[in-house]
Amino acid sequence: MGINGNSTLLSGATDASGSYFSNIVGPVPVSATGTGDPRPVFRSNLISDKAGYTDPVNGELWLADGSPAIDAGEKIDGITTEVRGTAPDIGAYEHGEPIWSTGCDLPGCQQRIRHGAWTAAAGDGSDAFAAVDADVNTRWTATAAQTPGQSLTVDLGEPKTVDRLSLDAGRDTSGQPYGFSVSVSRDGTHWSGSLARVSGRSFTQDAAFPARTARFVRITLTASGPVPWVVNDLRLYGDGPDASGTLQAEQATSVHGAARTTATTGVLGSGDWVAFRRAAVHGDHLTVRLDSTCATGCALQLRLDTPRGPVAATLPVHATGATAWQEQSITLPHRLTGVHTLFLVAKGGPRVASLDWLTIRP
Repeated sequence: MGINGNSTLLSGATDASGSYFSNIVGPVPVSATGTGDPRPVFRSNLISDKAGYTDPVNGELWLADGSPAIDAGEKIDGITTEVRGTAPDIGAYEHGEPIWSTGCDLPGCQQRIRHGAWTAAAGDGSDAFAAVDADVNTRWTATAAQTPGQSLTVDLGEPKTVDRLSLDAGRDTSGQPYGFSVSVSRDGTHWSGSLARVSGRSFTQDAAFPARTARFVRITLTASGPVPWVVNDLRLYGDGPDASGTLQAEQATSVHGAARTTATTGVLGSGDWVAFRRAAVHGDHLTVRLDSTCATGCALQLRLDTPRGPVAATLPVHATGATAWQEQSITLPHRLTGVHTLFLVAKGGPRVASLDWLTIRP
């Protein structure tokens, strides 16, 4: 979110000769306080909080059509690769190329529950929306110093399978809870006992517990503290991926009949499939980002729980042509809910399509 008010900062360098700051997207300026000969270069950056990302609230930081970052960067010899269009895009992702995933890929890292129209109610009656608005720059602060029994209740709007909670206090050095417990409820009336107890203060505090399906999550303080507690952001994780998020091909549980690359699958032929184990599903609109040369008769079947399980939808595949990767969508006959292992099964020929990602959303 910025270092001392900068998107990128080079500070205290005795010699910054020849440093380049380019092709950076950030909400605040880039800066170098060191000097050099030649002086550091700043160019082809997009300093804006409206970069045209697909869905920044949920971490989908690749460019949408019409983004001002598309073709606005500069080519750097020996660095820039895979340019599409008239120039490189500003930022990490080249628009139109397969989407790749950053960060940790250990168990539990890729299972964040997609943020929806969540609401929050504080036990002290204060407006707690800032705790669940998915903006780490905004903050909810309780009205009084920490005492056991103070609470924050989050309504997810619909049931989700949850097994981890993370409280983020931003850069606050005093308002983290001294201790809290977590409980859940399906109806907001009948609550579980304490599923997890956390003590010890840090900028981010995690609570892990056995997976539960619930619509409501409650955090209750268990210790006293000298100042009110604060929450900049609340994140939830499940025991499997959330299909309303972007299920990346490289994160698939298994790929049958085709190679798996760093960001996509190889070409799926008839009978080949990609599987995502125990995905939480709440939606009726399937979108698949794919690349295909199949002109007619090809399809991708969405099957539940086994490769030969019930067919939830059949997506006709159209050749993507010179534009290569395209999003192709279909409305499901019936809304899917619950937790399922999802199989995307290719039908119709030896070269049906390569897969980048899929989503199932309302």
